[in-house]
Amino acid sequence: MVSTLKQPSKFAPGDDPLRELRQLREENAQLARAVNQSRDINVVVGILMERFKLDRQRAFEALRQQARARRIKLEELALALLGAEEQLQRFATRRPAGLAASPVAGPVAGPATGKDSDGPGDH
Repeated sequence: MVSTLKQPSKFAPGDDPLRELRQLREENAQLARAVNQSRDINVVVGILMERFKLDRQRAFEALRQQARARRIKLEELALALLGAEEQLQRFATRRPAGLAASPVAGPVAGPATGKDSDGPGDH
């Protein structure tokens, strides 16, 4: 015996296809935002894991606690931290003149004479 059941139509009689299309586009935009927020949070969790030698759960909890303490959304804190990290990366790649490339400080050029000095108070 062959089934004669029809597939249900996606549109009910009288539905506005343009309204349905707008709803689908809005759903798609919401899903895209959720994926991006989740990705940003995961990137920050990874940064915290690397920087502070935490496991994933502890890094996420630290992020969550900071967001709660600041009374902001987790996503907002993640975006702020990502922005700060990106600025630090740009700073590191375009080091201002006179800033030592290594953490060990060397002689600094004096501002008026251009002669090397050992730093403040070496007169």
